[in-house]
Amino acid sequence: IDKLFGIPALPLIVHGVVVLLPLAAIFALIAAAVPKLRRHWAPIALGLAVVSVGLVILSEGSGEQLERRVAETEAVEEHTEAADAVLPWALGLVLVAAGITAADRLGSKSEKLSPKAVTGAAVALAVLVGAGATASVISVGHSGAKSVWEKTGNSTPRPEGEGGETEEGDEKGE
Repeated sequence: IDKLFGIPALPLIVHGVVVLLPLAAIFALIAAAVPKLRRHWAPIALGLAVVSVGLVILSEGSGEQLERRVAETEAVEEHTEAADAVLPWALGLVLVAAGITAADRLGSKSEKLSPKAVTGAAVALAVLVGAGATASVISVGHSGAKSVWEKTGNSTPRPEGEGGETEEGDEKGE
């Protein structure tokens, strides 16, 4: 997808990933840590993770189309490389959420797996994969914002008195 509503699709799609992937990680962690909530929260975590994977794939496609139209800079290259790390983490979160969703059945039907062992493993995996997924999204977002701000020249501060500050030095509107 190249454009939505006449503007580049990438920023619109990416914000879905920015919200849903960390939210899936939070739901997975809560479902893993609180067995009583697992039955209801784990499928929500799984659904959010699956939707996130779809949005990551759409983001990659729209990002590649946008990349063809912008100047190749070090910041754009850094952003592209960081973006490559998101899909594996998102897929990992799908697997973890699916495992947590099945954890009740595994724990109750197996004499070898105690409920505490299932909960401990689920929490450890949810923390590890959730943190990795969230960190990858933050890294991509930071590098993407950096590439936009450096490209437009907006990373340099305005001279004093040119908007943004009042005589007292406070930001306008605060």
